Amino acid sequence: MYQCKDCDNLMRSYWGSWYWTTTLACPRCGREELQKLAQRDRIDKMSNSPISVAQHWFGAPLYYCALCRFQFYDFRHRRKRSKAAE
Repeated sequence: MYQCKDCDNLMRSYWGSWYWTTTLACPRCGREELQKLAQRDRIDKMSNSPISVAQHWFGAPLYYCALCRFQFYDFRHRRKRSKAAE
């Protein structure tokens, strides 16, 4: 974990825990509450990591994290919620 200089959010290391998870999470902050976008928003930052770019080439969906205003492509699925959490 480290703290972002720009927004003071706590973030995980990109190549650490985010890369090896099996469920969808933001690569910058680790948040799992993400929005699926139909097209890229040119105002917010976009991931230029080789993994995200490759997933875009293969048709992965585009996701957006409202907390850190970050967009990325990813094939992984969201974590299933339990009925007690709803």
